[in-house]
Amino acid sequence: MRKRFRSFGVSIALLFSILAIFALVACTGPQGLAGEPGAPGNPGNPGEPGTQGIAGAPGNPGNPGESGAPGNPGSPGPAGPPGKAGPAGASAVSPEASIVLSSSQLTLDEPLTVWGSGFLPHEPVMLSVLIDDGVSRVVGSGMQSRATANSVGAFSASVNSIGAPGKDPAKSQFRAAAPGIRAIVAKGADGSKASAPVVIRATAELSVSPSSSLVAGTVASGGQTSVSVAGFNAGEFVAVVAVAAAGDGKDFVVTGGPTNGSGSAQFTATISLDAGVYTLKAIGDSGSEATGPLVVTSSAK
Repeated sequence: MRKRFRSFGVSIALLFSILAIFALVACTGPQGLAGEPGAPGNPGNPGEPGTQGIAGAPGNPGNPGESGAPGNPGSPGPAGPPGKAGPAGASAVSPEASIVLSSSQLTLDEPLTVWGSGFLPHEPVMLSVLIDDGVSRVVGSGMQSRATANSVGAFSASVNSIGAPGKDPAKSQFRAAAPGIRAIVAKGADGSKASAPVVIRATAELSVSPSSSLVAGTVASGGQTSVSVAGFNAGEFVAVVAVAAAGDGKDFVVTGGPTNGSGSAQFTATISLDAGVYTLKAIGDSGSEATGPLVVTSSAK
């Protein structure tokens, strides 16, 4: 009997095991969806700071920025008070002063005419010959060495000779040192100054350029005539004089002016000489010279 209950219990246990397995298999379904994430936890405490690292190499400098626009200019300040007037200045020196000589080659005993321009109006002028540095002498004697410019700053002065002979030792030394290339100086009282070269010869000599010529017509006393010159240098200033025609035996200036580009010129001259035949001499400031006759007839009545 006991054996029968034992077999029955085993069967019952086996039966429940099989049912349990079936129930377990029957209850296993597909995996469900993931749940919502939970709230983050609190951050942990910071760790201890580490040791400072080695400094890195400096970087390249950046490009300079564009310059800014200039600012607006400020308002000008008020004008300062005017200064005190300075003292009156000295008379101005004319920078245009110049002189022309009637002859560029002569001895100390020959006459000379000096024409000047570009000086100050009514300026007194003193003429002198410069022999060497610091050695000079007034031209001529007395008032012949002085002139006064007119209202346009021009003047004319004539002397019988550059240096008159004399027994004074100073004059003798001057005459001995004079020959050579020298300078005629015109010095104004107001500061204007001009000079021109001159060749002073020890003895007189005829110096007529064979290539220069002068032609003048016949004219009645008091009338006008044309005087033509040619063969001079281009732009050379020419003075035309009647040799020893003045009453005191001095040369009489007839006319003058510059030549053109071919070295020729034609002048109109008023002749106020007595009837007769005269020698005209055309003298250029570059040394050219020419002569020709001038016939003056009695004036018509």
